[in-house]
Formats: sequence, C-alpha cells, structure tokens
Amino acid sequence: MNAKTDKLENKIFRITGLQESKPGGLSRGPKVRLTLQNKAYAGLAAISWNELSGFAIGQVVRVSGDLGKYQEKPQLQIKSIVQADSYDATDLVPTYSGDLKALEARLQACIALIKHEKLRRIVTTLLDKGTELGKKFRLAPASPADISHEPYLHGLWQHTLEVTEFAHGMALQAMRMRPEEYASINICHLVFAGLLHDIGKTTSYEYGNDGIKFALAGRLNGHLIEGYAIMRDALLKEGGFTATEIDRLLHIVASHHGAESDNPPRTIEAMLVHKADSIASQLGSTYGKPHESSF
Repeated sequence: MNAKTDKLENKIFRITGLQESKPGGLSRGPKVRLTLQNKAYAGLAAISWNELSGFAIGQVVRVSGDLGKYQEKPQLQIKSIVQADSYDATDLVPTYSGDLKALEARLQACIALIKHEKLRRIVTTLLDKGTELGKKFRLAPASPADISHEPYLHGLWQHTLEVTEFAHGMALQAMRMRPEEYASINICHLVFAGLLHDIGKTTSYEYGNDGIKFALAGRLNGHLIEGYAIMRDALLKEGGFTATEIDRLLHIVASHHGAESDNPPRTIEAMLVHKADSIASQLGSTYGKPHESSF
C-alpha cells in the first residue's frame, strides 16, 4: 500500500465480496479480502491481516481502518470490524455527490434546445419530475457495477446530460467546420434522442438497501430494447410523425452502442450520439468517481 493513508473511523458498509485465505497455506498475504459498499464507494477493496469469523456477504458492518492505495487503486486495511446493530439504510447505496439542482438546471437547458414542439412536449412529459418515470430517471444509476460508469444513484441523470451536451457540442462544431456539408444536422432529433438514449435503464436496474443490480428486464432485454419501446410508445401516442421521422429517431437509440448494436449508426445524428455516449462512458469508467486514473 502507498505511504499516504487516511483514517476511516466506524464507517457503515455492506459486505459485497469476501474471500478467506486457505488454512495452512504458505501465502504471507492478508488473511481475508473483502469488497465493501456504502454511499461513497460502489466497491471498495479491503483486507484484514487477522482472521475474521462470523461475517458473510450481505452483512452490514461498522469498519475502522487505514485507507490508502494498492496498485494505484483504493484499498482499506481493516483495523476493526463489527456487525452493525443500527444504521441508516441510505448510507449503504452509492450516491452521486454533486449538486442535484445543477443537474435539474442543465436538464431544462437541454430540453429548451428542442425547438420542435411535439418532441419537446414528449421529453417534458416523460422526464417530468412528478411522474414515476421522471423520478426513476433522476434516481437510477447509469450502470450496476463499480467497473463501469456512474454506478451510483442519480448516475443515469448525470450521464444522460453529459452525452446530450457532448453530442450537441460536437454537432455545433461540425457545422462550424463544414457549414455546407453538415448544416443538415437535425439538432432537435439529436437532443431529443440524447436525452432518451438510456431511458431504458429506468427499468433495467434494481437498486435499494442491498445495492445496485440488474432487474429482470435488464437481464432479458437490455436497456436498448427497453428504451426503444419507451420512445416508440411515446412517439406513437403523441402522433403527427411520419414513419420516416419515427424510424430515424428510434435508430439513434437502437444504434447508440455502435458496433455492439444490432445495427451501427447510419445517420449523422446517430453517429454523434454514439460517439458522445462512448466518450462520456469511457471518461466516467476510467477517471470519474469512484474510479481514479492509474497514470
């Protein structure tokens, strides 16, 4: 572990992983390796040089120890660990640490970019904070695992805005660079689909006191299909769109994983949303919280 350490005192965690060294083994390593989760950590590696008994995955514990780094990743050396008799369940679920009011202001600014009345009305209705879907959109994580991007509550909200803002910024830059060739970029389609590209994650994940994991819809269908269905239903319910308009809008959502999608992006709007999603996801999973760059 690196020299610089911080003290953690009596912090609440849920044990999400536990591995004990084999009795009588020759290894001089830690006796127990754990993975811990709470509001601040989606998955914190922890070690104990002493044998631990009576602990199991899923158990809530109070931990004190030295937090440093091992191989450039956070690692906690446990000094004491006891079962937690009382605790606030909200302290166990990884949660966005930023300003939610700022996220709301950015969301409304993105919606305002959609000048097409029907499309703006659909997004406003779907993401209204008073609706069940709007609440889920603001609360859901962007992914269920600490190895991916924004694996914490409100992460989907944060990620969606980053993708939409990236895509919009790239579209404006492209139009400045080649005004004659790229002037046809449909900003309304791009922003509309950017805001809804991951809306399927509202049904794909479960999150509560026991952490963040895939729901049945996520395991069976995946968020691309779930999101495609939500957007298609909304467009048909609103009405007044041609088949071509609907197909082009749905294509942006269906292709936003690029080569990993059933069909790769075939329109400039779809390409921009895909690239924005890729950039935002890679930045978040490599450099964003709870991750730290190893360089």
